[in-house]
Amino acid sequence: MASQSQGIQQLLQAEKRAAEKVADARKRKARRLKQAKEEAQMEVEQYRREREQEFQSKQQTCGEVRMWKHFGFRAWHTEVPATCWDRTTCSPVSSTGLK
Repeated sequence: MASQSQGIQQLLQAEKRAAEKVADARKRKARRLKQAKEEAQMEVEQYRREREQEFQSKQQTCGEVRMWKHFGFRAWHTEVPATCWDRTTCSPVSSTGLK
């Protein structure tokens, strides 16, 4: 009877250790997930800053620009100086309008 009780105690202790390991693994996973989320957020913010800077640069070059956020940062221009960008491809055009 004593050996049976001792066996049960060993099983209970093993179960407790296993539960602790699982809890530790969950904590590590949560930390990794939080860190990955923070890193992704930083990348998104950096991308937005770069795109905003690019937009500001094009806006200064091209004059008045209408932005359609739904389509990303494609711009259609109401005034197109010689050094501006093509309306459809957003690529530089010459003063003659030819690429």
